Amino acid sequence: MSGERPILVVDDDDTLRAMLLEQLTVDGEFVAHESATARDAEARITSSAERYDAIILDIGLPDGDGRDLCVRLRQLGIKVPIIILTGSDEEADVVRGLDSGANDYIAKPFRMAELLARLRAQLRIFENSEDAVF
Repeated sequence: MSGERPILVVDDDDTLRAMLLEQLTVDGEFVAHESATARDAEARITSSAERYDAIILDIGLPDGDGRDLCVRLRQLGIKVPIIILTGSDEEADVVRGLDSGANDYIAKPFRMAELLARLRAQLRIFENSEDAVF
């Protein structure tokens, strides 16, 4: 896998977002970008000036539900892997998250090594799909 793959972390928790940004970039495998709101994330993702290989998305954002953002992104044709990372771990939440178009769903608290492994797995799957654009 090539180095410095752009990942967008969308979470309103400043401390968690900072930790994710640090951990994602520590090995040089990813370059992490951040967004604290659904509105900012959608603007970044749909901008022709920015490109992300994957999105890590929280459900509870101050200006909306991350699942609704996921649905909008899929409707706009955004096909990159989306991993929902949230504190909501009830079965109905997981099902709704995956049905919204997310590729994976991880409940907080989470293990960082597992998140990274799932992220790499989703990127491998995406790279081998017809939707990948290089």
